[in-house]
Amino acid sequence: MKRRVCIAPRPPHEVVANIKHDLGTYVDCVNDRLFGTGRLVSVLLISVFLFLPVANAQEPHTPESALSIPMDTDWTIDPASPEVGVNGKNLHPSVCVESDGSTYLSFQFPRSPLSDPYATGTRYGYMVHPVSRPISGSHLVMVIREVLKKGQPEFNSDDPLTDPRCHASARVRFFIQRGRTLYGGSEWYRLYSNPVSYDLSTVLEHSGEYVTLTAPIDPSQWSNVNGHFGSQNPSEFWATINNPGYIGIVFGGCFFGHGVNVSHGKVKFQVYQLYSY
Repeated sequence: MKRRVCIAPRPPHEVVANIKHDLGTYVDCVNDRLFGTGRLVSVLLISVFLFLPVANAQEPHTPESALSIPMDTDWTIDPASPEVGVNGKNLHPSVCVESDGSTYLSFQFPRSPLSDPYATGTRYGYMVHPVSRPISGSHLVMVIREVLKKGQPEFNSDDPLTDPRCHASARVRFFIQRGRTLYGGSEWYRLYSNPVSYDLSTVLEHSGEYVTLTAPIDPSQWSNVNGHFGSQNPSEFWATINNPGYIGIVFGGCFFGHGVNVSHGKVKFQVYQLYSY
C-alpha cells in the first residue's frame, strides 16, 4: 500500500475507444485542493485507506516511453481564462507524492453555485503542461482516476448555452497546442483526440478505478478547434505534433474544451501518467 500526501505547487464526439479499467485499492490524498500562483501552503501528511473488494489490484506502472510528461507543479488549469482563476491568477492541481516518490495530480471539479447549472458558474476546461520537443511515438496514453466524494453528481457543460441543439455527455480527452500562446494561432494550432475520450459520468459506477486512455497519433483520430480532422490537412496536423508548446487534457461536451462543473455531488479527478510510445 502506498502512502500519499499532497503538496503545494511552487509560485511561478460520443465514441469511446481504447479504454482500460483497472480496479485498484483506493487511497485518497486528503488535502487535494487548488492553489493560485504565488501561494505557498504547508500541507499536513495524511493518508486515508479504503479497501475495495477486488483481488490482485494493480496501480499504474511506467513503461518505456518516447515522451513522458511529469506530474509536477508546471501543470495549470485554464491558465488563459482569468474568470476561472483565483483573482485572475493561474490555478494548479495539487501534486500528490507517494511513498515511492512518484507523483500524481489531483483536483476537485468546481461545483455549480447556481440553481441553473448551465449558467455562468465556474467550469474547468483546459489542463496543460508546457512541452518543448516533438511528440514522438505512435500513441498517446494517459492514466486517470475519478473519485466520487459525495452525492450523485451530474456533470454540466456549457452546451445548452452555446448550442441548444447539442446534448453530448461531459468528457475528458487529449489536447495538443502548437506554440506557447495557449488558445492562439490558426485552427490547426489546437488538436483534440476525437473520438478517443472518456465519459466523466462513469464515476457513478467506477469510482476509484484506474482508467488507461490511449489515442493513436494519427491524423484521422484528431480534430482541430473548428472540428476539421487532421486527415483533411495532414501537413498542418504534423506541424502541431512536431512543434507543440503545450500538451494535456480538456473537459467539455460538444465543445471539447469549454469546461465542466458538477452539481448534486463532489468529484475529484486525478492524473497519474501522460506519455507517448
